[in-house]
Amino acid sequence: MNKYFSIRIYTLFVLSMLMFFSCNNEKNTVYNKLKGQWAIEELKYLNKNYKNNLYSNVLIFEDNNEVSIPESVHFKKDLSSSWSLKEMNNQILLNINSTNIVFNATFNINFIEDKERKLRGIILKSDTIYLKAFKLLQNYNDW
Repeated sequence: MNKYFSIRIYTLFVLSMLMFFSCNNEKNTVYNKLKGQWAIEELKYLNKNYKNNLYSNVLIFEDNNEVSIPESVHFKKDLSSSWSLKEMNNQILLNINSTNIVFNATFNINFIEDKERKLRGIILKSDTIYLKAFKLLQNYNDW
């Protein structure tokens, strides 16, 4: 076998492995940032304020991929809601499966900071939802 061909194959293999592990590492980082309790500060469904329709404003991402979605005027509490992360077009997306159609969607994830209030936050966007929330019970410097 040609020496240069072997070097190219080896280089391709190493680069592929680095890419694979860096994607998994980024996915783990997003997973760890998402886990926990979030106070919903803003929620729009079909470009209309929906936060006032919630009975509570807390969204909880559990370690076992369950998600606790707040009950609303229109939807009872769904005890079987789940969440997962998926990668598409070099972007990590949040997928929530729920009988509550307001939250049943795939979201773009954007982590934010409110330096004035020393809060860590998140913006989730889908075709139908805009959600802005801040992490509860977490030290600002822990992220």
